[in-house]
Amino acid sequence: MQKALAIRLRVVAFDPGNRQFQQDLAYCYEGLANLYSLAGPPEKVIEYSDKAIPLLEGLLKADPTNEDDRAILGNTYTLKSKALGNPVTASLGDVAGAWDYLNKALPILERLADDYPADPEYQRNLGAVYNLASLLSGAKGDEKKSLELNEKAIDIDRRLVNLDPNNSLFKSELAIQTGNAGSTMLKLGDAKGAQEKFKQALAIYESMIAADPNDAATHRNAAVGYRNVGVAIGADDRVEAMKNFSKALDIFAGLAAKDSTNADFRRQWAYTYLALSRSQTKWSDAKSAVDSAQQGIKIEEALIATSPTNVTARTTLALLDRQLGDSHVALAARGKEEWRAAKDAYQKALDIYQDLKNKGTLGGADSSKPDELTKEIAKCDAALAK
Repeated sequence: MQKALAIRLRVVAFDPGNRQFQQDLAYCYEGLANLYSLAGPPEKVIEYSDKAIPLLEGLLKADPTNEDDRAILGNTYTLKSKALGNPVTASLGDVAGAWDYLNKALPILERLADDYPADPEYQRNLGAVYNLASLLSGAKGDEKKSLELNEKAIDIDRRLVNLDPNNSLFKSELAIQTGNAGSTMLKLGDAKGAQEKFKQALAIYESMIAADPNDAATHRNAAVGYRNVGVAIGADDRVEAMKNFSKALDIFAGLAAKDSTNADFRRQWAYTYLALSRSQTKWSDAKSAVDSAQQGIKIEEALIATSPTNVTARTTLALLDRQLGDSHVALAARGKEEWRAAKDAYQKALDIYQDLKNKGTLGGADSSKPDELTKEIAKCDAALAK
């Protein structure tokens, strides 16, 4: 792709006013932004999006009805929105900025879906934007709106799968949306409904792996599915929950070993340890909860060392630090050493949130975290003063 970009830059330099050359260059920039959109780092997505957007906006100003340019610009706005503030992939944590670009993408992609109702690609792109809007609504703490938008995405993807049942991309998108709906339902307190959604998504991923055992993206999504099922089962069946957590951890460990530069694989791996630690705390297995949290922290610290501006990763580390503190508190009957360890972990989490707040990248859903951690630290101080 970089070789193609170098050629296009030379061609444009020969004839800067040539529309076709400008279009080829813009599409190449969009392609590079897309390549970096999942694996990261988000800075690269933004770098190439920012190069593509002015070219595309200029092309559309001259020819507002050009179908291809509209589609590529809508996709580029979406890619930049994700890199700015998507809470589930590598991003800079700028939720407000993410909404700005999502609101630019949405009317373009809605109009294309209306203009070309038989084009599955335009329908799929619109579903992806609804999914992103759902995630950003969740990041603002509006879970009901998040579920509403997610159901819109599911409706689109279900229609596409019904039209082409063997299309792996459509099946993957449907599974992702279904899993996201489950996560939102879990936050809204509907554990049984969430478990059903998670199992539906996981069944799709397992069928896709059977058809193509070497697809890393499907293995990644299946691992998230196993983790989600483990969380939803919770204390109802600890053995079955643990089985699902173990499957998820094994998959993420294998994916990270094969592609050590993939930020998403490593963050998801760390997040699985976080989810496991939380469950172990609820199971009154605080010692194992400490071990799991520490494993996640080790993975996340290594990731942040390579991508210090990755707000999604830093937020996950803060969650892990807080969970480590909670786990030590659960062991506090052993003595003051546990309270000291808890205070240290809480302080590390607080430092991350304060830094994000100072930089304007603390998500709305996390706005209360600094105050919560300050209170937890005060409890530790009180226990240590006795």
